[in-house]
This record gives sequence, structure tokens and C-alpha cells, in this order.
Amino acid sequence: MSSSRSSGGSRRGKRRLETGPEPSQSSQQLNDSSTQSGRAVAARQEWDTMDSSEKSRKVKDLVRYLVFGSSQKIPVKRDELLKNVLDGASRTLPSAMQEANKILQEVFGLQAVEAKKGTQTVYLLINCLPSETKDKLIERSNKELSQIGLLGAILSFLMMKPQGTANTDSIWSVLNCLGLIQKSQYPEFGFHKDILSPFVEQGYLEQKKRVIGEASVFEYQWGPRAKLEVDKRQLLMTMAEVHGDEFDIWEKQFQDLI
Repeated sequence: MSSSRSSGGSRRGKRRLETGPEPSQSSQQLNDSSTQSGRAVAARQEWDTMDSSEKSRKVKDLVRYLVFGSSQKIPVKRDELLKNVLDGASRTLPSAMQEANKILQEVFGLQAVEAKKGTQTVYLLINCLPSETKDKLIERSNKELSQIGLLGAILSFLMMKPQGTANTDSIWSVLNCLGLIQKSQYPEFGFHKDILSPFVEQGYLEQKKRVIGEASVFEYQWGPRAKLEVDKRQLLMTMAEVHGDEFDIWEKQFQDLI
């Protein structure tokens, strides 16, 4: 009997040891959350106590930096923004960005969105006007329309691939069907380098290097700007229209994406 009790007590003690860490893990999560909340409050207080003229200057500088820095749709790096506009004061960035976004939306119809580009934190300026308004206000050149069509073909192809990823050769097999030849220059697109690089720089495509044995290949997937700007359903509808198919044929692909 004593042996049985001892064994039972041992098992109960073991169970207590196994479940013991859970409260401490929960406490750690609460502590982390409390710390983050405290930092956010301190950052807001630092911004609120700043001289109003100084705040106004920083917000205007931030708007100018974002607009001019994104003139070619190149993402603005967070580290460079902090260094060149906010003098490294990272704690004031959320409040300053909130005020800057009000001006960007009211004056330019744009919104600065934080995103990840590789390992870097960047800001992308996204047009936040309704589609019908953009179509009326924005006139696109033939070069821009050509770029949009080319990008749409690449994004459509990636969207239909497993895991949404394809290597350089696979993408060029599609572009070859459009009459394009790799390593050739196409001034009608406004590209002076290869066709894929500008889309990578702008954040429409994300490029990753993969080593296979002694060789290395580049793989591509949707980048942060494409995820924010491109409506996948609309893209599928455009594909169906180009191929002369009813959208119902593509409905399964769309359902697989959501």
C-alpha cells in the first residue's frame, strides 16, 4: 500500500512539475505586453511634450521625404528615414507618421504603409483613392500601361504556382510567349536593366537566392507592394477576360487563394 501511495504521489508530483511552467509563461507574456504598452505611452508623451513648431517641422519634413523618396516607387527604408528626418529619435516615429499620413491622404490621396522588404523595414506610399477616382484623375502613358500589363502577366503566373514562387527560367518561359527575350533591352517599358530588377526594387516582386549544389538560382514571389496594391480577384478576372473564359472557370483558383 505504501509503495502504491508513494508511486501515486510521485506521479501527481510529476504532473505538477509538468504543468508548473504554464503560469510563469503567462506571467512573462503579461510582463512583455505591459512593457510594450509602457514604451508606447512614453513615446506618445515624448511627442506630446515636444514644441508644436518642432513637431510641425518634423511632420512636414517627413511628408516631403516620403513623397520625393518614393517618386520612382522605390520603398523608403526606415533606418534612412530615422537618420535623415527624425535625427534617430525612433520613439517619435509612430506619432510623427500618424500625423504625416493625415497630410498625405488629404493632399495627395496617398498612405504610407510599413512593410518588410527582405530583412529591412520599409515604407511604401500606396494610392488610397477609390479605383473609379484613380481612373479619372490619373493619366498613364503608353510606357506605364506597358509596365502594368507586363507586371500583371508576371503576378498572374506567380499566383497560379504552388507556394506562389517561381524561378527566373520559369518566369522567362512565360515572357518568351509574349515575345520578350532575356537580357535584351526594352525601352518601351522604360527599363534599362533586365525586366525583373525594377519590379524587385519597387517592391512588386520579392527576390530570394537559392543555392542548389554548386549552382544558385533566383526565385520570385509577390512583394510587399503587390500584396498591398493588387486585387487578386480583379487580376483573375482580367486573366479570364484575356483568355476568353468565363470567370467561373477561374473561381476554384480564387477560392484556393483565400
